[in-house]
Amino acid sequence: QILTGGKDYLRPQNGKQNQVYNSHYPVFVFYPNIREGIQYNGPITYHHIMEFILAAKTPIQHIKSLKDWQDINAMHGGFCLVGYFPDIYHNRNTQRYFQTFLSTSYRMLEVDPFRSYLGGVAAVTSAALAVNIHLNSTSGPPLRFTGWNGTSFAHPNKTISGKLNSDDILFQWV
Repeated sequence: QILTGGKDYLRPQNGKQNQVYNSHYPVFVFYPNIREGIQYNGPITYHHIMEFILAAKTPIQHIKSLKDWQDINAMHGGFCLVGYFPDIYHNRNTQRYFQTFLSTSYRMLEVDPFRSYLGGVAAVTSAALAVNIHLNSTSGPPLRFTGWNGTSFAHPNKTISGKLNSDDILFQWV
């Protein structure tokens, strides 16, 4: 279900009434259930907005096999942020790490609504698959960013935290 609404973004400024303060028209914001809105910053066409909505509805793809991993890399030109989240349904720490990862994925959509240069975002829950794609866990869910030429970079501290600003740190790293 998609709800739409409109609002005039006008405010008085320097004694002048109805001064426009937003530079992008129209404004489209997607509101997922778990966080504040994600502003769409792309072309105003039906196709582009629908592509953004579909990406925002599924901001992270669950990778279940090596073929899934190859497909997501091919779809996004080889660029992908991937994280390993073992026992996600039963471990509160893993759930907090995943929330940080999810928040970062949404922030990536605001900057790159079509995942054309920051790439896709994926989560792995299988230990065997994680080892196969070089996500070895020692102190928490490891993260990697893969590049188009097959190189990959591990998150500097090998894990993310559930702290309030950790999505900022992860986003800046990407």
